[in-house]
Amino acid sequence: MWSHHRLTAGASRVAGEKRPKSRQEASWLLIAIPLLIAIVGSFFTPESIKDFTGLLSVVIWPAALLIIMSWFRPEIGRIVGRVTEFDAFGVKAKIQAELIQSAQEAKDNPGSNKSPTENQVERANEVKQIVGSNTDILRAQIDDLAEEYQSLRASQPSGPDRTRKMEIVVAKMRTIGLAAYPLRYDLANSPSPGKRLQAIASLQVKTDYEMLDWLAKRVKEEKPFVSYHALVALNVAAKGNSANQHRETLVEALRVAESGSQRFGTDTDRHSMLEQFRHRVERL
Repeated sequence: MWSHHRLTAGASRVAGEKRPKSRQEASWLLIAIPLLIAIVGSFFTPESIKDFTGLLSVVIWPAALLIIMSWFRPEIGRIVGRVTEFDAFGVKAKIQAELIQSAQEAKDNPGSNKSPTENQVERANEVKQIVGSNTDILRAQIDDLAEEYQSLRASQPSGPDRTRKMEIVVAKMRTIGLAAYPLRYDLANSPSPGKRLQAIASLQVKTDYEMLDWLAKRVKEEKPFVSYHALVALNVAAKGNSANQHRETLVEALRVAESGSQRFGTDTDRHSMLEQFRHRVERL
C-alpha cells in the first residue's frame, strides 16, 4: 500500500513537471511564429510574391504534407487498416449473400443437383467478380465449405436427409466454383475430401478437359456422394460446346469411369448418371 502511494505521488509529480514545459513551448511558439513571419516577409517585395507562390506550390506544400504524414503515420496506418478490414468485410458479406441464395434454391429444388442451374452459374460469375484478387478470403471460404461437407458426413447417419444437406453444400461450392477454378489442381490433389469435392464442383461449372481422367478415377476412388458428383461433371463435359473436339478424351474417361462401376448397383443414382454419360459420349 505504501509503495503504491509513493508510485502514485511520483507519477503525479512527473506529470506536473511536464505541464510547465508544455506551457513554455506554447509561449515560445506564440512569440516565434509572428517573428518568423515578419522576418520572412521582409525578404519579399510585391514583385516577388508571384515567384514565392510558385515556390510554395511546388516545394513547400509537398514538404509540409510529407511532414504531416510522418507525424501522423501511426494514425494513418490505423485508418488504412480499418478501411482494408471494412473492404474485406464487404467482400465476405457479398459472397455470403450469393451463397444463401444458392442454398435456398437447392433446398427448394432438390433436383438441381444433376447439373449446375443457370442461376448458380450466374452467381458463380458474380462471385468471381466480387472476389477479384482477394485470394485469402476465397481460400477461407473454400475451407469453410469443405469443413461443412466433412462435418455433415461425419456427424449424421447415411440417408436422404444427410444427402439433401450435402447437396446444399455443393450448391454453395458451385457458387464459388469459378472463383476457385484457378485453384482446381491444388484442390484436386488435396487430402481433404471436401476440397476435392470443391474441385469437382468447379469443374461442373467450367470444364477442364485435361482433368477428365482425374474425374473418371473419382468414380472408383471416392465415397458415393463425391463419386456421383464426379459423374455430374463428366456429363457437363460431354454436353459442352467443345465436346466434339475432345471426343477421344471423353471416350477414355468413359472407359475409366465404367471400370469403377462395379462398386455400385444398377438401381443407384450413380448408375443412372453413368448411363447418361455413356449415351452422350456415344452420340459424339
